[in-house]
Amino acid sequence: ANAYAVEPLEELVLRAKSLVEYLQRERRVQGGGFTEFEHGKIVYRSNPHMHLFEAAIYWAEVHPDPVWRRLADEVLDLCVSKFIDPSTGLIGEYFSDRWVRLLEENKFVFEPGHQFEWAWLMGRYQKITGKSLLPVRTRLFAVSEKSGVSRDTGLVFDQVWSDLQPKLLSSRFWPQCERIKAAAQLALENPGDPAYAKSAEQGMAALFRFFDLPMKGLWYDTWEDSGQFRIQPAKASSLYHIIGAIAEYLRLKDMH
Repeated sequence: ANAYAVEPLEELVLRAKSLVEYLQRERRVQGGGFTEFEHGKIVYRSNPHMHLFEAAIYWAEVHPDPVWRRLADEVLDLCVSKFIDPSTGLIGEYFSDRWVRLLEENKFVFEPGHQFEWAWLMGRYQKITGKSLLPVRTRLFAVSEKSGVSRDTGLVFDQVWSDLQPKLLSSRFWPQCERIKAAAQLALENPGDPAYAKSAEQGMAALFRFFDLPMKGLWYDTWEDSGQFRIQPAKASSLYHIIGAIAEYLRLKDMH
């Protein structure tokens, strides 16, 4: 979709639609959605659907074929009806083949970074369709902001239990970016509420801690619960999150 926006070649449309056809033909789950493979096994996860939702939205923004809007609608419907737990308003990560949340001691796992990312994508969807998702988006953001951000470090936790207690005290790089994106987007839509802009600023301050290393232009990936950054290679996939976060943050600053 991004390549098509730069150079609208029909070949790109055909390649993308062939992938959608493959998913519909080979990977469809009876109760809606698609399968994921992990370590050679079929699993049922919400996160791959989030990226499919993202792809469908990007295509719907640049191409008129109704297949993209239908795909986005389908994933959103699955998210609202199955992924989101009605009692907490949170999106679970792991499911059975019937999209029932997998529990441990009557709790399920959620990732604050993914709640922020879903909220931001729902904002993109809302913009192109006019369908208001504000109650869902603000709920995802509010719970993650309150229970998914460490009061000690200001960093977004990797995983939290549905009873709002942290499961993992570590903090990966990318959830900081998704917090910025969701906060900046909501700040632009709610200029009378300074809390969202404040969250974006706090997220940016947290993000820049990951850049503080001798080789400028690289980044740490993981803040350990021991209170130090893990020494490991910088992951190239983080660049996608960096660019998205800074682009959304700059939109906010341009409006101010």
